[in-house]
Amino acid sequence: MVAWRRRALDQQLPAAGFPAGSGKPSLVYLWSTMVLAAALVLGFAVHSQRAVPPAVIDSQQDNVLKVASSMRLTINHSIEDLDERVAGVPRRCRMRSS
Repeated sequence: MVAWRRRALDQQLPAAGFPAGSGKPSLVYLWSTMVLAAALVLGFAVHSQRAVPPAVIDSQQDNVLKVASSMRLTINHSIEDLDERVAGVPRRCRMRSS
């Protein structure tokens, strides 16, 4: 390979490291992640609630009612479609299948 081409290709590669190209030591990332995790755990421990807020309960009940209504409409439509198809089948064909 031509020397100038190899040099050009080498210049395109990022510097090796963790993470690549940042130049920061991995221990800095490790300790900052550990401090963040500890702060989150402490924050959740201090501000923990035993009960679910009423707004969340209302929202979930509303979602369940919407899903149930949608499912009921879908099932009713499927039943009507099935009834129409059965009504369209000639009588002798229905007798053979039973």
